[in-house]
Amino acid sequence: MDKEDVKAIIAHELGRIVHRDSAYAIAVSTAPFLTYAVGLGAFVTGVAFVKFAFEDGDDPLLGIVLAVVGGALLVLSFLVNVGLLGFLRMREHLADVFAAKVTRSTKIAEALVKLEAAVEALGEMGLLRRRGAIDNLKPDVRKMLYIFPMAYAELFGFVSYLSWASPLSTHFSTEARCFVVNSFYKQLNK
Repeated sequence: MDKEDVKAIIAHELGRIVHRDSAYAIAVSTAPFLTYAVGLGAFVTGVAFVKFAFEDGDDPLLGIVLAVVGGALLVLSFLVNVGLLGFLRMREHLADVFAAKVTRSTKIAEALVKLEAAVEALGEMGLLRRRGAIDNLKPDVRKMLYIFPMAYAELFGFVSYLSWASPLSTHFSTEARCFVVNSFYKQLNK
């Protein structure tokens, strides 16, 4: 990477600090965790109540209700977590856009392409495979859960954005990130 690429990456990371991404991540990750913990507790307790009710000849209704409520909370925690991950992916776009705004260039997009190429090259050379890391990096580095930010639809063009974004993949692609950066940069320079 050249000096301008490094500046863009630093600007991206500073954007995460300016936008308080760590604080938001901690704050919003509490909801799915608590929902999961309460749901798991209710489900396990409900199953135990049902088991003991059948052994003792009691009415298992309370256990069944607890197990159903617990199961519903477990499903809800998954859905809340999907929303949380989509929110966090949007924050990644904000950091990319911040880098484009601060550097007044699209160098962050070029740096992302270079980083992806470096990961690919290291994997092909076997340098990451020796430690088993390439299996963890590919495709996960590029494909964490991604939900396209609806807020950007007007700015970037909804249909164009959907053609680059894969809403059900496990991470936003480098192409989607570059598309957002380049579209923002065009809007910035109008």
